[in-house]
Amino acid sequence: MEIKLQQRLSQQMVMTPQLQQAIKLMQMTSTELEAFIEEELLENPALERMEENQNEPLAAEWNMGLEEENQALAGEETSSSEHSGEEESFVPGEGGGSGDEAAASEEISEKRMAEDIDWESYLNTGNAILPPAAGEGSDYNEVSSFENYIGGAISLADHLEWQVNVSSDFSPEEREIAGRIIGALDERGYAPADIVDAVAADLSCSPDFVQAVLFKIQDLDPTGVAARSLEECLTTQAKSFGINNDIVYAIIDKYLEEASKGRTLQIAKELKVSEGEVRKALKQISRLEPWPARNFSYTPATAVRPDLTVIRNSAGEYEVSVEGNSSQQLCLSGYCKNPIFKDNAAAKVYLKERIGRAKWLIKSIYNRDNTLRLVMETIIAFQSDFFATGDIKTLKPLILKDVADQLEISESTVSRATANKYVETEHGIFPLRLFFKTSLASSAGDDVSTEGVRQTIAELIKGEDKAHPLSDQQLVDILQKKGIAVARRTVAKYRESLNIPSTSVRKRAIK
Repeated sequence: MEIKLQQRLSQQMVMTPQLQQAIKLMQMTSTELEAFIEEELLENPALERMEENQNEPLAAEWNMGLEEENQALAGEETSSSEHSGEEESFVPGEGGGSGDEAAASEEISEKRMAEDIDWESYLNTGNAILPPAAGEGSDYNEVSSFENYIGGAISLADHLEWQVNVSSDFSPEEREIAGRIIGALDERGYAPADIVDAVAADLSCSPDFVQAVLFKIQDLDPTGVAARSLEECLTTQAKSFGINNDIVYAIIDKYLEEASKGRTLQIAKELKVSEGEVRKALKQISRLEPWPARNFSYTPATAVRPDLTVIRNSAGEYEVSVEGNSSQQLCLSGYCKNPIFKDNAAAKVYLKERIGRAKWLIKSIYNRDNTLRLVMETIIAFQSDFFATGDIKTLKPLILKDVADQLEISESTVSRATANKYVETEHGIFPLRLFFKTSLASSAGDDVSTEGVRQTIAELIKGEDKAHPLSDQQLVDILQKKGIAVARRTVAKYRESLNIPSTSVRKRAIK
């Protein structure tokens, strides 16, 4: 067999740290984003608030052209991944660093990472204290754990079930299977090892069919949820993030225990690769989340702060504003032009890194705010009747794909943009997920929102004869007369979701 070198050109999605940051920012609520910005302001001397700037002309000079960059960035996640590694940051008196210095810096960073990560802690809890990575800021852990800023206002089960219900990728049969799988997840977000066989036996369906649904759930947010082992969880995330490094998968499959004990040389020998390649692979693994359910809680939020505001102007048109408009409040600091940095090589390297981080943060926040605004405007267009009347029964069937197709972005982007977000309207404050509803067919040929059906059921029960409460079958008959075809078990499920007891319980309650 002949051994030879071949050159091949291919395209692949790479989840750079900068793109991961942009995705995490998209998920943050306004409160979480504000807290994150405060942390960045404390850590990064190149970043400051516009109102705190004592030299506005200087700040304007530093931010010149940033608006044009932001316009090009908005709505282009994949473009971000292609260019994030090419970010240019101006430092006075510097034309650029040498390739040898950059390579040496990267090697030192990888070596320190492998030595300093508490891998045993990472595998047990998902937390790893990481040293600075080349070109990525003073604390690499900030980049790899932005989910620490995500609140736990809803449970993991609620979050997953919502995605399943509004996604076009799940059929009704698959949604029923998904519900069983989600209900079996533990506090880490893992599924039992025998979940496939158990659900297949319970629902009398093919294990292969259940397995296919399980894989779909693992691709939801958070990625890797419903894995049956740590290895499966990390492998799912690595594939989702576009990691194309065979050493990463080999370590996940066979050498996690050795990695937890810092045996990089042993791993390198057994895989017949260099120790540097092992360190690089460990660096990639450290960015993954071994506990997908970490940031979800069963404790509800005590207060709600709207992320968006919708008002109707004098012309009757709706105007959307994003809470805080943070990207317009941040700028690069005039402190960075201090002459002290001109002849100090170490200071220039540090400053270039800080400026690059600050510019990327401002652009990422702009992208987040612009996407939120566009998603909200699209929702208003679909749900105009609700915004005019405030009546939940006027909500129309809407899924993530409808909004994604309208804006020509991915469903996952819409999911992140709407997760845990609230909008303030003239009718009150509502979660964005309220506007995404699956549908039931009506005899008139139109689709009816499931939320509208739920409200109709609630009104029927509220107005029933308390001495002779309506049974689920009677509710089905009434709905069918209204042109809504729905099964009895569906009515029972909606009734239970409204915390309304069964007919017998309601009847006993009046005795």
